[in-house]
Amino acid sequence: MKLATFLALGLLLAGVAHASTITFTWTAVTQFTDGTTIPSTDAITYSIRQGTLGSISTLLDSQIATSGVSEPLDLTKGSCFTMTAVVAGIESAPSVPFCLNETPASVTNLQGKANP
Repeated sequence: MKLATFLALGLLLAGVAHASTITFTWTAVTQFTDGTTIPSTDAITYSIRQGTLGSISTLLDSQIATSGVSEPLDLTKGSCFTMTAVVAGIESAPSVPFCLNETPASVTNLQGKANP
């Protein structure tokens, strides 16, 4: 099925774990992977998972029926999130991960001077 996309909005933290709230919003799934429309009689729910890139497996919330939700979390630098859609008990592949400040930007304009 068409993957749910989501954008995590909220406090993006620069280091130590802090209790906070993160608000997730996404585009609702309307089609199966073959392009057919999901019938309006079929309930669509969403699940959010958290972890680190390559290991996003902790279920934060499931059975979400709206296109937005706020979650109280202990956010740390490098926390990543994915979302799946569930229709008739069948779960989609996970969305592309969204990560908080995963790695620092590269150093630029590095210069040096040899001292005799």
